[in-house]
Amino acid sequence: MRGVSAFFSAVWVAVCSLIWPDLKQLTVPQLAKRLSSRFSFIKIRLSALRELHRRVKENRHAATDAIHALPVLVRLLKSCQPMIVREAARCLAAIAIIAADDLDAAAAMSALRQQLSSPHLDVRVHAASALCRIATSRQRVGVNMACLLGVISDGLKSGDAAIQLEAAAAVRKLVAIEGVPPIQEAIDAGVVQPLVGLLSDSSMPKVQFEAAWALTNIAGGTSEQTQAVVEAGGIPPLIQLLSSDGDARDQAMWALGNIASDGPLSRDLVLAAGVIKPLVDLLRESKKVSIVRSATWTLWKLCRGRPQPLFELVSPAVPVVAELIKTPQQDAEVLIGACWALSYVTHGRADEDIEAVVGSGVCGRLVQLMGHDSREIQLSTVSTVGNIVAGNDVQTQAMIEWGAIPALQGLLSSPVVRIRRQACWTISNIMAGSREQRQAVIDGDVVPQVITTATTDEPNVRREALWAIINGVFGRITAAGGVFGCEWLRRAAV
Repeated sequence: MRGVSAFFSAVWVAVCSLIWPDLKQLTVPQLAKRLSSRFSFIKIRLSALRELHRRVKENRHAATDAIHALPVLVRLLKSCQPMIVREAARCLAAIAIIAADDLDAAAAMSALRQQLSSPHLDVRVHAASALCRIATSRQRVGVNMACLLGVISDGLKSGDAAIQLEAAAAVRKLVAIEGVPPIQEAIDAGVVQPLVGLLSDSSMPKVQFEAAWALTNIAGGTSEQTQAVVEAGGIPPLIQLLSSDGDARDQAMWALGNIASDGPLSRDLVLAAGVIKPLVDLLRESKKVSIVRSATWTLWKLCRGRPQPLFELVSPAVPVVAELIKTPQQDAEVLIGACWALSYVTHGRADEDIEAVVGSGVCGRLVQLMGHDSREIQLSTVSTVGNIVAGNDVQTQAMIEWGAIPALQGLLSSPVVRIRRQACWTISNIMAGSREQRQAVIDGDVVPQVITTATTDEPNVRREALWAIINGVFGRITAAGGVFGCEWLRRAAV
């Protein structure tokens, strides 16, 4: 009796393994075979499709293997079961990332286009997502873009998190197409407002991330396209994301930086909305280099532009930026962003504003960085030093005492024209200081090199070098300055 029972149990296990196999143990070709079988139940086909989608998303080699399943997936797009069609479209969308040509050859695009008119929203959105991914790699899908984006816009408004995630990702990919991305078409289709709305739902961090990324791409378009994000109320929820813990935080910084880069009006809107505090908090607290890079880049964009932002709006960032610059072995990208931020903060400012930078204790480090291997770091630091020595004599003297003059002399022979020009401009600012400060330049043996630069360099560099000579001769346009300057020029010529 026990033997008979064991026999029937073994038979039952064998039958079940055929009807309900462990799909995780099957290869991709075996999954494709399971999908094509006429004897597969709907539940098994659904499970096989979901397993195939998981494999393709997680493993590029699986996506390559799944190309052999394309005829089956295309056939399943014509199924009368909406769930089967939806999952088949999801698989095709995932495969399309690396195999758009194969989808075209397998007539998948024609079948996907037909599903854009499906009565089921989730089917339409997944079909649209697949077509968007093909468009990203091929830049054409043979479908009306307004129709495609209309489906995606409906998906963003659906209220279903899975559909919204697929739709947001589709927008993000579509507006990132190289060449002429369909950003305006996406705006005209009404995707911006629902994308902004998705930023505030913290229960869907993946959706927030895709929505923020899509808005980053849209805000990186023309000025009018950037304004579409602003007018849809995008600034406040993007700033709120800076205090979140998810991946959307990084994208929010890029989006805000793109908005600020549009011009002074947009920049001031971002500043007035209170972006500096959460940005400064991130710079103080984050140990992740990618986050600090993004934050310093955004801060740089918030500090630039004419007319300048009000100093009181950006001044809370000065101490933390100074600490970033002073940090030993600091990341080069962070240094570039932080130094440019200080350069814009100090440019043409009142003495009391420049004093906030001098008082942060960053001057010595700025002088050191003028000798950095990176040309970009040299340029940003010499620009900042030039702004500081354009302040009062006390601030100029602080830079001289930190060794600015020898560092500037080294930059006069830089192969980069902009660096030589900024170095000459900075020397001319020192020459416009006190008699003792002009004497420090002479004692540093910089004058002969300045004279050579004034006669042999590029026109815009020569102009700044000539200003250094004029300031050295005339000082502050006083009689004493003129006498001193003539003696200085005679000695320099000798």
